[in-house]
Amino acid sequence: MNLLTKIHKPGHKAKSRISLLMGMAAALALWWQLSQRGADWNPAIFNNFLQSPLTWAVSFILSGLNWGLRIYKWQQLAGHVRPVTFRDALCQTLKTFSWSAVIPFNGGEILSKPLFFGKHRKKLFSLSTWEQLSQMAVTVTMGLTALLWHGKALWKPAAMAVLSYRGTQNIRYKALIWSWWRYLAFGGLMTYMLTAHAQVPLAMALVRVPLYYLAVSVVPIIQWAGWAWQGNMALLVFPSAEGEMLMAVVWWLWAWQTLLPMTAGGLLLMFNRKCGYVD
Repeated sequence: MNLLTKIHKPGHKAKSRISLLMGMAAALALWWQLSQRGADWNPAIFNNFLQSPLTWAVSFILSGLNWGLRIYKWQQLAGHVRPVTFRDALCQTLKTFSWSAVIPFNGGEILSKPLFFGKHRKKLFSLSTWEQLSQMAVTVTMGLTALLWHGKALWKPAAMAVLSYRGTQNIRYKALIWSWWRYLAFGGLMTYMLTAHAQVPLAMALVRVPLYYLAVSVVPIIQWAGWAWQGNMALLVFPSAEGEMLMAVVWWLWAWQTLLPMTAGGLLLMFNRKCGYVD
């Protein structure tokens, strides 16, 4: 029995159908918002990114850092129970992320990562759940800080988390610290893209990027439809930005941080790569 068969249950099918409908609704809402703004979409707008070596470099480095930390976090969490190589953690993370394309709230990762191990699955399920909850906790904390205090001392919690890393031996606390680091990577990338290409002032981006990520994280949209929901939230959070360029930024980020790893995971699923199953 392969990984897909193990977690493909009727309850998951129902949730996936609901998320599919929500994704379609998000796409329609995005089309309506863009039409209300009078947006005239021109694919040539991506030339601003494609012709910028700096944008390619920043996107590659920060997306790689984001995903490297994501993989490392799972390697360390799973390694707390059973030894896992970085290569196997990479394979497991990509495969389960791809499975989350049809299960909301990264449910595919939470449910399927323990299935790579024959024993200790209850403990690994707890750690897999904490892996996702720790990231959500960081996103909510940053978003609420921006919402309630209008960005004052907004990035201090992240800096404090980085500085407090040394000395702790608690694996769950370490995962929370790695989640802060990941937030700095993908939040920093969006901040760069908005300020460099969408003419969003840096002061505004530092406040509203956390609001944006808070909004996109609390709705159970499946990964493949994330571009539509993220586009809707970007238009609401950054109303003064040019609609076409804002969508280009959102879809550029979605391609780097969702589409590419989801495609890689799909290929691993297709070819049934074992990813270091442990009995």
